[in-house]
Amino acid sequence: MRFQAFIHTIQIGTRYEIIPIEEAYQRPYVVKPPSVSFGYIRYIINPNKYGKPHKITSLPECIKTIEDIIDDLSLTDYEWRIERVDVTIESESCYDELYKFNCYLKELFALRIKCKNAYRVIGDDMRKRSTVVKNERYELEIYNKHLESGDSLLPQTRCEFRYKRLHRRKMDSWQDAVIHSVEMTQKTLCELPRFIGRLEELKEQLFLETYQRESAPGYEGRICNLSSFAIKYADYIYTRASLKTLHTELTGGDFDSWLYRFRKKGHVLSLINRGGLKWYCRQLFESLAMYIKNAADAPCFEMAG
Repeated sequence: MRFQAFIHTIQIGTRYEIIPIEEAYQRPYVVKPPSVSFGYIRYIINPNKYGKPHKITSLPECIKTIEDIIDDLSLTDYEWRIERVDVTIESESCYDELYKFNCYLKELFALRIKCKNAYRVIGDDMRKRSTVVKNERYELEIYNKHLESGDSLLPQTRCEFRYKRLHRRKMDSWQDAVIHSVEMTQKTLCELPRFIGRLEELKEQLFLETYQRESAPGYEGRICNLSSFAIKYADYIYTRASLKTLHTELTGGDFDSWLYRFRKKGHVLSLINRGGLKWYCRQLFESLAMYIKNAADAPCFEMAG
């Protein structure tokens, strides 16, 4: 399983319209119509589309490209700022194959940024296109690149860690804002396993409440046993611990025996242990280490938890 990290887009803000906005939008690297608010012109820029379009595979090259773009916009001698950076990690692995890992990652991220009831799944089938969690400063979107772009030749799965309102943070330079975003993504991936226990507690409570509600007489689509519950919510049951509590509450007995019988009947329930989640975070982390230094002297990875 191979992952590749890069900076996908940045947002810059400036009070100076050296080049008319309409003309700036003709640049291939300005990927959305510029907007104006609170006296600032805001440009959404994809450095990978500057010059001969290619995916920039190192952080130093990205920073140099941003410098070239600022020069191309004639802003070199004027005040401007980086307001947002989107750090992307993508994989050629099938979106469905990584779906449960990514949902698990998203919910741990929600706990880390103290975000309540803000994550959602986008798409008519409530699964196939995109899943998002965000607050005012941070955002994580994981989406099916094939469906989003319609291009089957592109990597299938993309994770974007977005850092917003960067101009409100004390940094020495715009380069620091870019580097900070990449390093913050690494730090986040190291810390996410610390939230596994808390997420399991929340899941246990949620599963109990959901079962009680949906097993009530008269409930449309009533769930009558644990197997029906596991079939319906298989995508959102990440660990053994989160389901074992419900099993104990409903039936007692040996959970492993129940799980064996459940799967023997042909039902699919993939579960992720702590080691599996750490492994996944490590893969994402190492893709960022490669992006920072092209694998030379990459920082040591120490998992939390």
